[in-house]
Amino acid sequence: MKVDTKTSGPCRMKLIVKAEAAETRPDYEEIVGLYVQQGRLPGFRSGKAPRKVVETRFRADIDADVRSRLIGKFYREAVQAAKRSPVAVVDVTDVIFSPETGISFVALVDVAPEFKLPRYKKIPLKAETPMVTDEQVEAQVTRFRNMLARYEDAAGQTAARGDLVCIDYSGICDGKPLQELVPEAAGLAGGKDFWAQADEPEFIPGLALALQGMKGGDAKEIKVKFEKDFHLEAVRGRKVEYRVQAKGVRRRILPADEEICQRIGFASLDELRARSRKDLLAAAEQREQARQQQEVVDFLLKRTEFDLPESVVAEETNLTVRGMVRDIVGRGATNEDVAKNREAILGAAATASKDRVRLRYILARIAEEEQVEVTDAEVEQRVQAMAAQYRMTVEKLRATLEERHGFESLRADIRNEKALARLVEEAKA
Repeated sequence: MKVDTKTSGPCRMKLIVKAEAAETRPDYEEIVGLYVQQGRLPGFRSGKAPRKVVETRFRADIDADVRSRLIGKFYREAVQAAKRSPVAVVDVTDVIFSPETGISFVALVDVAPEFKLPRYKKIPLKAETPMVTDEQVEAQVTRFRNMLARYEDAAGQTAARGDLVCIDYSGICDGKPLQELVPEAAGLAGGKDFWAQADEPEFIPGLALALQGMKGGDAKEIKVKFEKDFHLEAVRGRKVEYRVQAKGVRRRILPADEEICQRIGFASLDELRARSRKDLLAAAEQREQARQQQEVVDFLLKRTEFDLPESVVAEETNLTVRGMVRDIVGRGATNEDVAKNREAILGAAATASKDRVRLRYILARIAEEEQVEVTDAEVEQRVQAMAAQYRMTVEKLRATLEERHGFESLRADIRNEKALARLVEEAKA
């Protein structure tokens, strides 16, 4: 077999493969033999038809099967000869085959990037000690109290903090309905018969305070400027004028201390406070761990630039787009809204996907350098956790992963996570 390689763009190359008839003949003979044994022809018993007749009758099928086998066989050998790691076959063209001359074809493949790792030992990292204040503990107790509150109709009465108010509301921005300007902000743009709480957290800045003092039949206009760190990027910095019509009020009735403890299974408020402090500290530690990991990730991405395989980025982008669309639709946007914002969605997905793909390659290389290993027990533990998350049986999830060849990817993800954890652990504070 002869293999010539040509670069065809970043992380993409052509494998020009040629195998002589002596190399392809055994596979051809084997496949023809199978057709002779199994092919059914009128007037002949199974396996008794002359070879020439079989070759003539099934010429197209034999040719397709032989080409498929030979391309797969010599492609694998060509990749080994080229000494590059393929990640996807983009196309196979110019296939020429005959039993007398052998086979030749051109395989266009994406290959893993080649790059130099930055200095990743003792990455500078600002560590912060997770802490829980008494105020945070009391706020948690208050949240329990509010969660267990009941609501009673308060017709004709004005709303106080914490009460529910039934409202119709609509937002205008730059003289146009917010829904037209920002389709993905459907929930923020307006609604009817919506029960909003006159308390924080509030989904529209300033709405909670505006609702306090309103009663059924009252109307009010409020002016809102969405801050630059608002969770929905599309409305950040926008000035919106809302018209709010109150239609009814429900009074919040808070439970007594004894009722709180009884309903959530604690002997006293002090016991509830102790448990709340423990849970809040665990959550703070997780946030700090995530923050440190992100700081290390930012360090690696900032110092490691290289080309990426187009097919890998495209696949990751497709997954990201599907996730973004699910989130947008889940917030009330329509398919028309999604279509109008297609370019913005694709742009955001492409940027995020490139960073994720690049990070995977970086962490994989670091894991290789540091000889990070993943045990079967760690894979099994992850499978069980995923099964619980997806509410599937372990057996069904395992079968799905095997069907989709997902275990290799799962093991690689765990290996990269361990590499990142090691970088955080060894970072220089």
